Amino acid sequence: MSTNLRLGVMGCANIAWRSMLPALRKAEGWRLAAVASRTPDKAQRFADAFGAEAVVGYEHLLERDDIDAIYMPLPTGLHREWVAKALGARKHLLVEKSFAEDDSVTRELLAQAQAAGVCVIENYLFVHHAQTQAIREVIQEGAIGDLLLLRTTFSFPPLSSDNFRYQRELGGGALLDAGGYTAMLCQEFLGKPDIQRCDAHRDHEPCQFPPGRSAEGDAEPSFRRGRLGQGEEVRRMKSELKVLSSWLEWDPKTGVDLAGATTLRNSLGVVAQCYFGFHSYYQCLAEFLGTRGKLSTGRIFTAPPDLTPSLVLDRQSGREERTLPADNQYRNMWRHFRDCILAGDYEPGYQAIELQADLLTRIRTYAHGG
Repeated sequence: MSTNLRLGVMGCANIAWRSMLPALRKAEGWRLAAVASRTPDKAQRFADAFGAEAVVGYEHLLERDDIDAIYMPLPTGLHREWVAKALGARKHLLVEKSFAEDDSVTRELLAQAQAAGVCVIENYLFVHHAQTQAIREVIQEGAIGDLLLLRTTFSFPPLSSDNFRYQRELGGGALLDAGGYTAMLCQEFLGKPDIQRCDAHRDHEPCQFPPGRSAEGDAEPSFRRGRLGQGEEVRRMKSELKVLSSWLEWDPKTGVDLAGATTLRNSLGVVAQCYFGFHSYYQCLAEFLGTRGKLSTGRIFTAPPDLTPSLVLDRQSGREERTLPADNQYRNMWRHFRDCILAGDYEPGYQAIELQADLLTRIRTYAHGG
């Protein structure tokens, strides 16, 4: 493998044009080799703009031996086919969310990834923004006491009627799109016991729990062995978050969910309330309520590189606003993806994808009365 990892882009999506490929230029250790589209004009437009070779047809991109990794900004409904084919070509993968339409497809693809020995990352960018780490540090300091409740909303006004989010065959719907962000935020903050509780008698010291145990003594989620296909082992991982309620608003014309809400709870009793949708005023917020204060932010998921985020801390003594430095979560993801590939430690990526798929599937199942 060359010093610079050689990247191929499968699909000329807006997020690639606006955000991911401009950030690639600022990330060390990458070389954009080729951009593939089913439409020659699109492929050439991207190739000319970002200094790569245009490729017509996704299969021709996978046939190239000068590609180490693939960035796949295709709609979720196309992932089962093209993720499988990319893994068959033994390419490392950065895949736009949601990774797959349900947990069973996710497990099949992850089993293939393990067999191929390649890195697979789901592109939830906000996890790698400095704002997310700053929130984690404030909670760990004990500034809001014990975390009791997480409220989060990701919603935006209606999109163009031809947008893939309204097409069922392409994996459309609010849950797999905006809802995925809210679910991943819950995974980040409710699935890690050491940031949820602080000793009430010791200000500004995070509590410590024994490795592999929660505060209540329950083991953290672990893989269970199952069987898949012709005797191939697949690991099954289940999120510890329990779905208390779930609702999805279905559009009879398109057959996709336009909005939804869910309430979750972890083993410590911390509750999360999530709302997501495609037909409301724009909201991109998170609020963390604790025994001694509340922490909130208004741009948790989609902070552009030039934004200086603000954290608002409310306590009995008054309100404090902390302005954070700007950060480029797109560049950070490219660095993270490269680091994971070079380290050869692919397990965390697999685990994050499977936990997320499990939670989203259970939210949908509950909404359907299951």
